[in-house]
Amino acid sequence: MVDSISGMGAFQSFGLRQQASAHNVANVNTRGFEPSRVVLEEAPEHQGVRPLSVEKVRDQALEHAREMQEDEAARVQEQALRPSNTDLISELVVMQQNEAAYAASAAATRTQSDMLGHVMDMKA
Repeated sequence: MVDSISGMGAFQSFGLRQQASAHNVANVNTRGFEPSRVVLEEAPEHQGVRPLSVEKVRDQALEHAREMQEDEAARVQEQALRPSNTDLISELVVMQQNEAAYAASAAATRTQSDMLGHVMDMKA
């Protein structure tokens, strides 16, 4: 039987991922803000997922432009014009993925609970 605690790990993992996305969206207009992303990994023995790390998201186009710029004033002006490198479309997609994964985890946990209830009723 699947360990009932593994379902809670998925809830916590996707909840953490949702918090990171919400933080990124809340700071979309913060100058110099660098969004972060929660990287998940499969838990041992196929027992769901767990957070592996929280990483800063780098805007590769912005990084390349910074490398190419030699004029410090141009770099400061460019940063002043661009509040953050948060991509709202990507954040919304991640939030929808989190919602679907959370719902799937809830359905699996509900099914597991129902099955355990039926087994307990059969023993009684």
